[in-house]
Amino acid sequence: MIVGLLIAALTGCAPVPAKVQLDGEANLTSYELKDVALPGAKVLDAKGKAIEPAPKVTWTVAPPEVAALSADGKSVTLKGEGEATVTATVDKVKTEMKIKVGLPDEVAINGATDAQNVPMGTTVALTAEVKDAGAAIADLAAKVEWASSDDTVATVAGGTVTPVKEGNVKVTAKYGEISKELNLVVVAAGAVAADAAAGTPAAPAK
Repeated sequence: MIVGLLIAALTGCAPVPAKVQLDGEANLTSYELKDVALPGAKVLDAKGKAIEPAPKVTWTVAPPEVAALSADGKSVTLKGEGEATVTATVDKVKTEMKIKVGLPDEVAINGATDAQNVPMGTTVALTAEVKDAGAAIADLAAKVEWASSDDTVATVAGGTVTPVKEGNVKVTAKYGEISKELNLVVVAAGAVAADAAAGTPAAPAK
């Protein structure tokens, strides 16, 4: 009888999972194909208390063309554009999170017009925008890589173009596999910019 009471007590007190609570945000957005760490998960009973020891959580990710569970089961590998559903399951209790994957399709350069004249002794401050479906993604602007087609004519660093000698030069802003080019013409000091839309000449270099 005592043994039976002990068994009943033990089985009766076994906590039953009622909710899987995920750490962090329920919806994420990524503009890069990368691995995203799985969030921490707590299994709660009907009273909202964490069950200890924690039951095993099973993770699934779909659809496979957008994302998949990594080989080590610790992260989600983003594979393509779309929305992925990450599901955490304990027994019959499930909780989902969404990961939206958007791939930028355009880089825009601001601060000068194509074929604009740049007088010697001045600089031009360019900025870049990385866009997805026409909408700028602010967090990616700092990741743009700048390059000059000819450093003997003009250099570019962080978007700032500094003339070296008269001539034609092409400045490129690149993010991943997409890029934008801007043609500039370095002219003699004191020359007036050909493009009226550019406004007043750039400030002299320090």
